[in-house]
Amino acid sequence: MRNFRRILKAGVFLMLVILINGALDYALYPYTYSKAEMYHMEADKVNQLIVGTSHGKCGIDPAVLDEVMGTKTFNSCQGGEYTIDSYYLVKEADRVHDIKRVIYELDPGYWVTGDGQNGQYISYLKEFPVSGLKLYYWKDKLLDGDFRSTFFPWYFYRNQVKNMGEIIKRKQSDEYKNHSFAPFDSAAQTCRKDGFIKRNRVETEKAPVDPLNLWQDDNLNPRNVEWFEKLYDYCKEQKIQLTVVVTPVPEETCALYPENYKMAYEYLKGYLADKDLIYLNYNLKEDEGYSRGIDDFADQEGHMYGDTAEGFSRCLARDLLCK
Repeated sequence: MRNFRRILKAGVFLMLVILINGALDYALYPYTYSKAEMYHMEADKVNQLIVGTSHGKCGIDPAVLDEVMGTKTFNSCQGGEYTIDSYYLVKEADRVHDIKRVIYELDPGYWVTGDGQNGQYISYLKEFPVSGLKLYYWKDKLLDGDFRSTFFPWYFYRNQVKNMGEIIKRKQSDEYKNHSFAPFDSAAQTCRKDGFIKRNRVETEKAPVDPLNLWQDDNLNPRNVEWFEKLYDYCKEQKIQLTVVVTPVPEETCALYPENYKMAYEYLKGYLADKDLIYLNYNLKEDEGYSRGIDDFADQEGHMYGDTAEGFSRCLARDLLCK
């Protein structure tokens, strides 16, 4: 009887922990862009997927690619998306759709850094549908990481206590239920159903580039290379055309750190040379149709305005048709 009571108490305690944790997750973990994006990536017809960083999110316009190439493209790039995330996004998209081409937007700065322990760290993983693939994603990304990100995702948003009412109200709204991108729109950006974020021309101060994110050969993170290799192997096995694109950054930024960019591009040229893929570096080639002047970017780092992205995407689409 005594053992039964102990087991009962332990069960009640565990149930309370689960209920409290669920309540905190609902009240503190906000409606994220990743949630809307994962839904539409799965629900819409897709045969071409863009993965990578925020440069690709604001720089490669799926609608322009589709207009020129006759494809069905979705942009799954996101700030904080590393090669491990890109790998699993491609596998998930290919599980649901018949993916013919993957455009991997490569930001060299992401290859010399590691996953940040913040909300973006688990944003895609949290929204993955329950499956064996999600289990592997969890194992590969979080098994050696902070356990709190696995069992207590609200932990990253614990400073949002004062906004709990607003978060709960958002989750009860039709926008949340319909996976709308509207809550993420602002004067500075418009978020589209195909995953593209159009940066609007508004007057903002263009913050300087953080030198810590610039390339150094001795800072290359082998984990990022390892997961790119897995992405490359998967695409090759599935006969998916893998295209690696380095989007343009302002000429003024390249002029500030010429050695860093030179080292990065020399490494990438050598590393990608013997791989069966298409590699396009738009900081090493001149194209008509878009400008690389600082006034055509929302910041010094290289996030394009919408009209700049349109011109660049047309050049990219034409180049892909020629390959």
